[in-house]
Amino acid sequence: MDQLLLDTIHRIESDWQVREVRLRREMDALRQEVAARDEAIANLTTSLAAWLDPAAPPQS
Repeated sequence: MDQLLLDTIHRIESDWQVREVRLRREMDALRQEVAARDEAIANLTTSLAAWLDPAAPPQS
């Protein structure tokens, strides 16, 4: 009985470690996506501000 309990605990720990690694990878991917989105928003904001600036020379 004790060995069965130990085996079950080890299996559960192993499953959690696999899940943790997968979740960390997913979180890293989401962070990269958010960073790319934030950069795109910043670039668009800068472009829009320059386009709306009446003192700026016209751009072609």
